[in-house]
Amino acid sequence: MSDTVNLRKKCIEKYFSHLNKMQFEAVVNVNGPTLILAGAGSGKTTVIINRIVNMIKFADSYNTYVNDDFTQEEITVIQNYLNDNGDFPEFLLSNKIKPWQILAITFTNKAAGELKERIDNAV
Repeated sequence: MSDTVNLRKKCIEKYFSHLNKMQFEAVVNVNGPTLILAGAGSGKTTVIINRIVNMIKFADSYNTYVNDDFTQEEITVIQNYLNDNGDFPEFLLSNKIKPWQILAITFTNKAAGELKERIDNAV
């Protein structure tokens, strides 16, 4: 794996660093449906929201092993972000999955409203 692929992966990992390992795995798995089963208060809604955010912002960038041709300036921007000296490198955003192509099902209108509001705030 190239250094630029590792840099991209590290940026995405940092972006979702508030998630635990199992939550992160569910978030970056964007190919096909995902069933999330867990107990109350375990972060299921957080996982669903972050998975949708990941689909909209990064698509399958985390699991795609394409060599990026970053300029030295872009590499500096990435390294600054990783060192907490800058904002997220916007050029890493892929926007390959359109929001209207995503289906999330909840059991109540209240839960659906909460999902919509939290996703709107995140993207």
